[in-house]
Amino acid sequence: MSEFIEKQKKLYKSLKSCFCPALQATVHFTSNGLNHLLYNRRRPRNQNERHYRAALISHIVEVIEKAATAVREVRCEDPLTVVWSLNHNVKGQSIVKVVLKQEGAGKMEFLSAMAKKKTKKPRA
Repeated sequence: MSEFIEKQKKLYKSLKSCFCPALQATVHFTSNGLNHLLYNRRRPRNQNERHYRAALISHIVEVIEKAATAVREVRCEDPLTVVWSLNHNVKGQSIVKVVLKQEGAGKMEFLSAMAKKKTKKPRA
């Protein structure tokens, strides 16, 4: 594994739970979130994908703390599994989307992060 990814893994493991004003809930960082960034269905993501997702780790807390709204999606009824999406413009460059997950009455957990591609302006 690359030196950069090892450094980002250490950064992720150092993250402390933070409060999300959009959800009025505390978000916890578990090994599930880190695994989802680096693996897809228990198989390692390709090197470019791992690098891209690992680079977003430094922006996760900012997105959680500054996102104005959250989009709710119910994934499963029994047990109730709710997934929340938060979007925030990071450093005026790109929009980072953070996905949070809550199962039943359990704690809110970080699940994933990705950069959303900017849409091009339509031609006149």
